[in-house]
Amino acid sequence: MKTIIRLSILIIFLFFTLNSCKKINTEMTVIKNCTGIYIKNYNKSYRVCNYNLLDNYENGDKIRVLVKKIENCTIECSISNCMLVYPSNGWVEILEIK
Repeated sequence: MKTIIRLSILIIFLFFTLNSCKKINTEMTVIKNCTGIYIKNYNKSYRVCNYNLLDNYENGDKIRVLVKKIENCTIECSISNCMLVYPSNGWVEILEIK
């Protein structure tokens, strides 16, 4: 009985761990404005944490990327005085640009 309970707890833990590291592989549009750097797919925009990987891309460029959704970003970004509010669906980390 204890083995079944332990196995069930392990399966539940693995399920939540794997789902929290959701990766997205798709074509997205680069959005650069005074609030930061984003990638957009359909109507969803995500703020890019490791935005330096997009230095060679212009606003509006289409790129194929593999990204991982993250809770928050620890990289400091220098943003000028900006009055624009840009909605996003959270932070992503770029894992690969194809």
